[in-house]
Amino acid sequence: MSRAQKIVEEASIQSKRIFLPEVFVPVSLNEFLNLQENLNLSIYQFDPKGKSEPKPEFFQNSIWIVGPEGGFREKEIRLLREKNILGVKAGNAILKIETAGIFAASLFRYFND
Repeated sequence: MSRAQKIVEEASIQSKRIFLPEVFVPVSLNEFLNLQENLNLSIYQFDPKGKSEPKPEFFQNSIWIVGPEGGFREKEIRLLREKNILGVKAGNAILKIETAGIFAASLFRYFND
């Protein structure tokens, strides 16, 4: 078991959560999007210029992409657009990567409890 998966498991036990998130090995954005094509999941990304606000249906059977520190490169933004990934605005602030992950997890919990 990886260190990250062990941390997730311990946190889930501590918070008495039934659902145990799974930690995956990092892959490139392109590889990730290609792997997801066969799944029946919606994919969203936090985008300071996003046209939509978070909605409850965005947190059902979905995957959220949190960009790298400093944002996605232009090539990655084009790829996200080509794959029709919806950019969702997370307020007026630009979130740091660790804050964006916590924010996404909090929204998942809020909309699914």
